[in-house]
Amino acid sequence: MTDLIDFVRLLTALVSLLTMLIGLSEALKQRSKQRKRGRRR
Repeated sequence: MTDLIDFVRLLTALVSLLTMLIGLSEALKQRSKQRKRGRRR
């Protein structure tokens, strides 16, 4: 049971990390787009 709990905890941690990375990449893309638009204007 302990192994299973540890496995689940590890999975949740990995998922949270993945979501954080995706969110950061999306924010960076949006920021870069805004910067490009500002430079063009």
